[in-house]
Amino acid sequence: MMGEGAARRALLRLAGLYLATISLGVGLLIMLWDERRRCLQDRLARTVVVYRTQESEPV
Repeated sequence: MMGEGAARRALLRLAGLYLATISLGVGLLIMLWDERRRCLQDRLARTVVVYRTQESEPV
């Protein structure tokens, strides 16, 4: 089950995704200029993108 903090971040990301798409996708295009490849919803929820390689162990 998700904790209170995880649920809040999930809701923030969902709201951010909605805002990013109703602005004709501009919130999604932000990732093209962000060095960490974060979109609007990632910035609002203060989350980061984590890339996993085939050789890494499961998280």
